[in-house]
Amino acid sequence: MIQTLLLSIPLHRISWTTEERKIIMHAVTELANDLKHSVDYNSQKHQLHLNNITTLFWKDYDVLTKDDDTHPIQFPPEFIVLCGLMTIYNLVDQFFNLAHTELSSHVDE
Repeated sequence: MIQTLLLSIPLHRISWTTEERKIIMHAVTELANDLKHSVDYNSQKHQLHLNNITTLFWKDYDVLTKDDDTHPIQFPPEFIVLCGLMTIYNLVDQFFNLAHTELSSHVDE
């Protein structure tokens, strides 16, 4: 879903650098792999990717809000994509943490 969204945004409207795009696509690919291969889920690696995209988000946020006279009516696509990606990353982390907690409680019984 996010990969399709990323690929469908017109390139002339994207302000991400090539390196930023690589970071985002890598985070999306790793997220997809976590969901496909849940047995191999690595919380530390997941948090690292979340931190990387959060850093990009705040960088975009700073650019968006640097002019006090300007309050955008529409958020730029970069901002929306990163916000959505961070939300999905947090939800996946909650899912795996809940699953781990439930699995641990069943083992203890």
